[in-house]
Amino acid sequence: MNPQSSPFRLSCGRDRAVAMVAAAATSSSLFVALLVCVDTTSPDRWLTPSPALMESMANCDRHTAREWRAHCKQQVVSAHRSRERQAIQLTQR
Repeated sequence: MNPQSSPFRLSCGRDRAVAMVAAAATSSSLFVALLVCVDTTSPDRWLTPSPALMESMANCDRHTAREWRAHCKQQVVSAHRSRERQAIQLTQR
């Protein structure tokens, strides 16, 4: 098949620009839809920074052993999450 006789050939620069804008709009809308779906189904992944939380994390950073720092931070996050869950459960009753 001769490329010049193809019905899909975009001969005009304006046609190419329109096709590129349409492709960008479609891709963007699909990306936003995917982000909205993931955001509404995923749990809150960020801790609210409070002075007590920041102080606890700073205490963890003072340890010299990397494994100990990681373990300490996991414990701080777990404790903070459990307090948040308890507060949510109390408000739902």
